This record gives sequence, C-alpha cells and structure tokens, in this order.
Amino acid sequence: MKQQKIKMFTDAESQVYFCAFHYCLGRKSYVVSDFCEEATRKIKQINDHFLLLLEKELIEAIQKDDAERANGELHKTLGWDCDRDKWGEFTKTVSAEINRKKLEHWV
Repeated sequence: MKQQKIKMFTDAESQVYFCAFHYCLGRKSYVVSDFCEEATRKIKQINDHFLLLLEKELIEAIQKDDAERANGELHKTLGWDCDRDKWGEFTKTVSAEINRKKLEHWV
C-alpha cells in the first residue's frame, strides 16, 4: 500500500491553530477538549516553528498552574482539573511529534 504524503500547513494555517490554542488556554468549557482533539488529529501538519512554540507555552502554562494549585489560588491557568488533564495529554502529543520529527526541544 502506498503511503500518502501529509500536506503541511502553511505558516498562516499553523498560526491559526496557535491562536486557537491561546483562546482555549484557561477556558473552563468543552472548547479545551475540542481544540486538543482537533489539533491532535492535525498534529503532523502543524509546522515545526509553531509545534515548538506550542510545547514551550504548554510547559510554561503547566508550571504556572502547578504553582497556582500549590498556593491554593482560585484562578488556575489551565482551568478545571478535567481541562488540565486534556492539556497534559496534548502536551505529550506535541512532545512526541517533536521527537518523531527529531527536532530540538526549546525547553
């Protein structure tokens, strides 16, 4: 069976996913799950630059959320526990794609 070549997103298309990521980060709604699932399906199409930015910003958000939870703060960067779980899963997906592409992690 012939393997299909994956069409990479343009910079503009990748940037749309990055902007959607920023919109969804910290939301407490179904949109977090919807974004993570859609971006996971398209992960191989997101260009390297935005893939690395996603990982960097996800790791920073997780660290900030960890501190907020440790301090008992009401507002949490990643939203509710279920949202945090989704972001954690998506971070692993992004990191795995970076590893698959043999890119150098920024963090």
